[in-house]
Amino acid sequence: MGAVFALFSAWYFWIPKILGLDYNRTLGKIHFWILFIGVNVTFFPQHFLGLQGMPRRISDYPDAFAGWNLISSFGSIISVVATWLFLYIVYIQLVEGKATLRYPWLTPQFYSDCLQTLLNRSYNSLEWALTSPPKPHAFVSLPLQSSIVETAVEQPEVLNSLVSQLTSLVSQINNTTVDAHVLKSQVEMLQLTAQPNPNYPPDFSVSHLVERHTNMLTQISNKSSQANSLISQIKTLNPNFAAPDFGFPPGYNPRIQAPDHYY
Repeated sequence: MGAVFALFSAWYFWIPKILGLDYNRTLGKIHFWILFIGVNVTFFPQHFLGLQGMPRRISDYPDAFAGWNLISSFGSIISVVATWLFLYIVYIQLVEGKATLRYPWLTPQFYSDCLQTLLNRSYNSLEWALTSPPKPHAFVSLPLQSSIVETAVEQPEVLNSLVSQLTSLVSQINNTTVDAHVLKSQVEMLQLTAQPNPNYPPDFSVSHLVERHTNMLTQISNKSSQANSLISQIKTLNPNFAAPDFGFPPGYNPRIQAPDHYY
């Protein structure tokens, strides 16, 4: 019966992927418990029959063994009821089943969300990356399956190293962001208080500050690209990783609106 339970568990696990339709999971749990009770009521009394000396696989037996055999017969009837319930679950799935996702068993953690988890597409098996049901000839070539998830489990220092690099990089980005904001404020203050005469040579101090500010924005952009790359690698190892915030806040314009003669 262990093999029978394994077959049922495999059916319930993969049938949404095979058919593309979900089933009534409440009825599935009821089916498990009815079958579990029926199997134990059927086979557990046979241990006592064996201890009493009844041979296996005989069609007739003395009346002394009738009591436990009657209980075992009741258990087989319960298992038949569970089997009919299973057939009903399959019928309801085919007739009324709702379309399922690529990976119906994927449950995001409390600090993540369904959309982010699905977009990451970091699955522990290849079939969950396909549509439900999978299309014929789903792959035009042999897919390359990475072992990076196993690396995260077997070598956690790899993940820790990436997180450490990201933490250091985010700190540098945020420090440069603060410096760029302060520099922008200084340049805009100089523009308001000391506008140079267009007939005179350019104001080299303001031009120098603008150039420094531009270099800072370039550094922020380059380091942000590196940080996003690290985040992608970390999320491949740990799909539930919460990426830190870095860079300028949304809606903030880091560019200096300076007159042309400042550049």
